[in-house]
Formats: sequence, C-alpha cells, structure tokens
Amino acid sequence: DSCGQRENKKLPDCGDDSIGAWGANYCKADDSLYHSRVVHQRGCAGSACYDNASTEEELVETCDDSNPATIDTCVSGSCVYNISNTPPTVAISCDPVDCQQYYGFALVLMNDSSDPDGDRDIIKTKWYKKNQGAPDTDYQEIIYCQSNAKTNCTPQLDIGIGAYTAKLYVEDSMAQSSTAVKNFIIKQDAVANFECSLDSKSWNDCASITISQGQVIYLQDKSTASEGANITSRTWQINNADFNTGNNTTVSVKVNQPNNNIITLIIKDSKNRSNSKNKTIKTQLPLPTYREVAP
Repeated sequence: DSCGQRENKKLPDCGDDSIGAWGANYCKADDSLYHSRVVHQRGCAGSACYDNASTEEELVETCDDSNPATIDTCVSGSCVYNISNTPPTVAISCDPVDCQQYYGFALVLMNDSSDPDGDRDIIKTKWYKKNQGAPDTDYQEIIYCQSNAKTNCTPQLDIGIGAYTAKLYVEDSMAQSSTAVKNFIIKQDAVANFECSLDSKSWNDCASITISQGQVIYLQDKSTASEGANITSRTWQINNADFNTGNNTTVSVKVNQPNNNIITLIIKDSKNRSNSKNKTIKTQLPLPTYREVAP
C-alpha cells in the first residue's frame, strides 16, 4: 500500500473447463447423422476470467446400409432405409381378343400387368365389374377372381348377357397399386326350344303331355337366334331320325314307338351358331277298341 506494506488480494474463481452432454441427433446435407455438444475452456487472464465456448460435432452414422435395393436417407434425426420400389403397370386384354363371347362359353379377362421390380412383386389382384355406362359406385367385386398373385379372371354364369366394364386392381409388396378398365360383352347365343300340342291350338310344355302310340303330336319352335342373327335351319328328329328338315317353325309327327319317344330340334343361325334341344314325350299304349257283336 502507500505505506509500503504488502497486501494480499483474493483472485476471482473462474471455474473449471467443462464439456456438455451430446445433443439430439440431426441430419446434414450428405445424408449423414451427427450430434454436437458445447465445450467450455475457462481460466484467468491478468485479473479477469475468460470462458471460451465452442461446439464439438461428431459423426454418429453415415446413412448407408450397403444394400443397393434400398434408398438411404437421413430424415428428422434418423437414418431411413426405404426399399426401392416402382408401382406396377396395369393392363387388361381378353380371350377372345375382341372381348366378346356368347353366354355359356368362357371369356377370359387377361391380367397383362407388369411390375418393374418383377412380376412376383405383384401380391394382390382384384377384379370388379359394372354395367357399361353405370357410375363407378356400381362396381362390384368378382369374388372368385380375387387372388394373392397376378391372375386372370373368367366370369362365370352368374354374369349374364349384357355389356360390362371390368376394373382390375393390382398391388405390390410395398402396397403401391394401379388400376385399369376394359369393356367386355356377354352375348345371347342360339338356344333351341319348342312346345307341344295335341291339337295344334293349345300349346304346352311337352313334359305335361301324354300321348298314345300312333297318335300325332304337333310341335312349335320357340328357339332364339344368337345376338344379331336369324335362324336359317331347323331340323326335327324323333328318336334320332330326321322327319322334317325344311326349316319349318311348326311341324307334326306320328308317335309310333311305345313307351317314351324323344323329339329333337336342331337349329342353326346366320352367324353359324347352332344348338339343339331334346324333349321326352310320354307315350302310352292306345286304349283297346271294342266291337259290338250281335246276339
């Protein structure tokens, strides 16, 4: 001091160096995962304290699983490994190629879909149908055509004569999906049919008629030609033998065979479609005749 005496002064406590805890992980532009912490270097310089703070950064993980089938990214502080996937490409064709078939014959809706990741990546197929021109809300699933693979669809007899739109839905292993639509037509085919009569006036189902051997039965064609066609040929048979080939709509024949007789009508139309119908005619022996004898 001013008197020449030594005076001791206590220096301030500047604290020790310190290292903070690692913070939350974060992503950097190179798709790598980092975290950081704050480092403090403290000390005394002259009569003053100092505290030098700095940020220490550390690589936690490089987002790369070395799998060429994945897309590796860093998102919101985590490495994300997505399997590389492209949605399936969906397509439909038909057999027959014009997508038209007669009722009762097979029309196949062909699943021509493909997947850039391999067709085995298609793990779900669903087929739907609606009447052509109806709103999409009318689509109904064809249950028996559903599959866990890439499959075709063959509409059964529950899908009747008419014009339809088919919709195909396919899905891959990553739940990516695609749809396509295709129109198809189920056409009326040629259908043979006929009725029977004992007097050519009152016509009934042939099963309701019983005739006597040697009696004449009348037959009337009730057939339908295929869609857009006309019947061009009618052949009538009894017990496999032709008895009228003149393309006649109404014919008659004497029933000579005892017991049951089989009548057959074979038709052909202008679109070269044909069909036949057999009906069994119940036949009984004629009633006995009596002759009056004079006493």
